[in-house]
Amino acid sequence: MPGGGMDYHRWHSKWKDLADPLEEEKGTLDESLKPEAEAQAAMQAAYAREMAQEQPSDKLMELKINMALEAYERRRPRDHIMHHYWIREAGDPDAIGEYFPSGDERNNVPVYRNRNGFTLSREKQPMGPSTPEESYGWIIGNMSERRPLYGVRSDDLSAPILGWQSFTAPEPLPMLRYYTHVSAARVFKEKGNRAFQRRAWDEAEDWYSKSLACKLDPDDYAEALAMVLSNRSEVRLRAASFEGAAEDAAGALQRLKVADSFEEPIQMLKLKTVVRLAKAQQSLKRYSDMLRLLQEHAKSFPRNQEIPRLLSEAKLAMRAAESQGGPTSKTGRSGPGASEEMLGFAARAVETVQAQVAVLGDDISSHAFPQDLGVGLKRLEYLLIKAKGVQGSCFSDLQAVMRTCGGVRTLLQMLQAQWKSSLDGKFADLFKLPAVAAITSVLSLTCESCPENLRAVSAEAPAIFSALGSCNRKVDAAICEGLVELAAGLWQHCRLRSVELLQAHGTAAEQAVSFLAKAALAEPAVGGDSHDGPDSPVLDAECREKAISLLSSFLSGDGGPRLERRAVRGAAPQLVGQHGDGLFTAALPAARALGAQLAQHALADPLLVSAREVRNLLAGINLLITSGPCEDDAAAGRSIPMASFVELAGEDASMKFPDLEAWVQTESGQHAALMLQIVAKVLEYRFLLKDRELERNDFEVAFHASRGLFLTIPLVQAPMALAEPALLCLSCLVQASPDAACDVSTLGALRALLGLPMPEANPAPSFVEDTLKGSAAARAHAAKVLSRCVESEVAMDIFQSSGEKAIKELVKLATRLHRDGKGNLESFHDIIHVFFAISQHRPGPLCCFMPEDMLYPLVELTSERERTEVTERAEAIVETLKRDRRCKKLLRPIIRRRDEGTSYDVEEELLKPGDGPGPLGGLG
Repeated sequence: MPGGGMDYHRWHSKWKDLADPLEEEKGTLDESLKPEAEAQAAMQAAYAREMAQEQPSDKLMELKINMALEAYERRRPRDHIMHHYWIREAGDPDAIGEYFPSGDERNNVPVYRNRNGFTLSREKQPMGPSTPEESYGWIIGNMSERRPLYGVRSDDLSAPILGWQSFTAPEPLPMLRYYTHVSAARVFKEKGNRAFQRRAWDEAEDWYSKSLACKLDPDDYAEALAMVLSNRSEVRLRAASFEGAAEDAAGALQRLKVADSFEEPIQMLKLKTVVRLAKAQQSLKRYSDMLRLLQEHAKSFPRNQEIPRLLSEAKLAMRAAESQGGPTSKTGRSGPGASEEMLGFAARAVETVQAQVAVLGDDISSHAFPQDLGVGLKRLEYLLIKAKGVQGSCFSDLQAVMRTCGGVRTLLQMLQAQWKSSLDGKFADLFKLPAVAAITSVLSLTCESCPENLRAVSAEAPAIFSALGSCNRKVDAAICEGLVELAAGLWQHCRLRSVELLQAHGTAAEQAVSFLAKAALAEPAVGGDSHDGPDSPVLDAECREKAISLLSSFLSGDGGPRLERRAVRGAAPQLVGQHGDGLFTAALPAARALGAQLAQHALADPLLVSAREVRNLLAGINLLITSGPCEDDAAAGRSIPMASFVELAGEDASMKFPDLEAWVQTESGQHAALMLQIVAKVLEYRFLLKDRELERNDFEVAFHASRGLFLTIPLVQAPMALAEPALLCLSCLVQASPDAACDVSTLGALRALLGLPMPEANPAPSFVEDTLKGSAAARAHAAKVLSRCVESEVAMDIFQSSGEKAIKELVKLATRLHRDGKGNLESFHDIIHVFFAISQHRPGPLCCFMPEDMLYPLVELTSERERTEVTERAEAIVETLKRDRRCKKLLRPIIRRRDEGTSYDVEEELLKPGDGPGPLGGLG
């Protein structure tokens, strides 16, 4: 071959001599396979031609890449065998991947193999046909098919990066990356670190083991090996492989002695390794070894707080073992604390539970434990409760014994089994899971005011929060209180870790928040042990405050946006209950503050509010009004204006019009306004923004089922805080359904908007004028309601009987919409539609009471060049008005000025806010 390249035929003949396990079967191949082979060959040739086509490339970038590859090639250790290779790019996709030593060896170099069975090997090649001398080269190929794909001539012990050529595979040529043993060890360690961050203990241990298997020189790389061993020790601690953890930590300390460095990173690694070895020895109950280790290294790290704590635990564990008659030497007792008998009793109880758990095996996932195990847990619970009432460090000593003797670890093992079988992703009932209740009861006592135990328990945070979410009023209050304490402790001391775990188990967080909201509302009943309210036992005042604080933290986003959203979903049903009771109507001020906090979330994201909650919110508003201003009026002997519609909607079809002017400023009034805003935003989202959703009908049914119209129509006359969201509700309804528009008209909404007395027999105070004057949004909602209801028979009767008043109110609304500028241009067009409908059905009142100032914009709209529905309606209105003698006289000079081109542009005026000199500037 030219240029001293590789001879494919020689290499092919070389591979052809390899033993083929299918050689004996070649003669039996069916001749019918030949066409298929020819077709495959044709496809391969076409693929090769396609891949060989030149692609446009950036020449400068290509030059930089080539320079980088050349530099990488120059750094390649030619006389060193590599740990493995990675082919990042090649024409044959099966050749891509990582190549690791297969266990075979050719020409003093390992044969490397990828997961597709392709090999990278160092082979011999004759120098020529007339000489016996041979040279070496590297081949990428498929030995089972005896097919070399790519090759490069090189005598080096490591495969070259450049110089490859294609044999039977298409271009592009392979792009290699080599890994020395050192670089491979580093890469594997980094992969192990990433797996550790994901809490994938088995995977992390595997990567660390691969890093250690790279056979680095123990003298040259003592620090690196110590770090990997120490990391694997921590992984094995997390995976409860304590013997292996102790071996790794001890090995790491031996290598750190070889390093003998006082640099801060090395000293920090040494400290971590000492602590890990101590914890492993503690778990193996080698307390004497643990004590010696910590005493040996305590002086080296005087500022560290972990070593003194572990020292104290080691001494405590030895006391407990001594009182059991264990093989430990006597240690003096220092300070007040648990007695020797109590420590021994605790240690024996822990050992009994551990033995029973070992016997049960997989049966510890049963919803109820055998009697012996249940009694063992009860003994631990009883001991902790008694110790809690003793002054001094008795309680904390027993908590430490639970940790040092492996009691906490055993409880977590049991809880993990229960989590997998009964809690994970399920809506559980803790009353039917006595095993979970027993475990969590002991755990809550073990972790009370004990950050060390809480850090250990945080690994099972999803199970703890799921158990909390499965509580209900049938569960003993003490168990629920313990779970609230435990969850609050995890949130306070181990929040980052708990949040990280709960992110993947949002259902557990949502259920826990739901129970916390119920617990915040649970009140004892007067004169009995039962209580009114949601499905939760009555918690003591201190625990209830912790539940409210934890719930508030969730809603404040302290756990991140995902958990915040889950929290809103979980707590939303308790905002207002089925009968109107809920956070907003709770007796506890902190619970009402939670309601306001939750309401702000619902306003920001209406998608979180369900149809059932819309119904409950309306019931809550009605409850607040009935129990507030209505009762106040009744107590003061004042009659409440009412309007009855029994003939239209059956019994209880009546509207109440209490005086809400002062009440709306109260806490209850503000809560009612906030709830009505939520209902309005939800209807707007479901009916207008997402009007094609299948659930839309559910929300409409929920609104009407809770007598929403009989609540919101009277509120149109209320102060602005209530009237504006009430108008938005009506606006959404009339746009969503023609039937709703008819109902709104029939029930008197138009009379209220047009300033007519409501109810007619006993009019109530009305703030409609103030609302429409002070709120642009209210004006827009009112214009939409009027435009959708104006063609109803009720509307036409109003204009016939109260034409002057109604027309004046419409003109006043149109004037204010004009002053709003571009933002309410659509609403001004809605009022034009109202005038159009009146001109077509009841033109008399329009002709009699239409002021001259309103004629200007109507005439100008008719002169628009672009013909739209609005201009056509304006023309129809003007034509109708021309038939009236008074209007015709007023219109004649306006039309003349328009024809002479001296009139103003109404659209331009509408886009300019303010009281400019235009014809509508003087209306008000």
